[in-house]
Amino acid sequence: MKNPVSVPKRLRLVDLEHLLQNELIRILFQVTFVLFSFLRIYYHSEFSFLRFLKYRSVQSRKSVSRSNVSSLVFSNFCFAQLI
Repeated sequence: MKNPVSVPKRLRLVDLEHLLQNELIRILFQVTFVLFSFLRIYYHSEFSFLRFLKYRSVQSRKSVSRSNVSSLVFSNFCFAQLI
């Protein structure tokens, strides 16, 4: 039984170098793509978190009550005692 695809018994060194270069380039592109994907996800989540903090600070500034001010003064006093 013969193989339908004929594979040469010996590959030349030039062919091996060419295949190796192509494989390394492919791996480099894949690693770069994965790295940029992770960076994009990280920065998206980071900016979402910063947006949430900004929204929270705006909401807290809108609803400043006496208890919020007193707790803020107390926490600043405790922090000053630690320093």
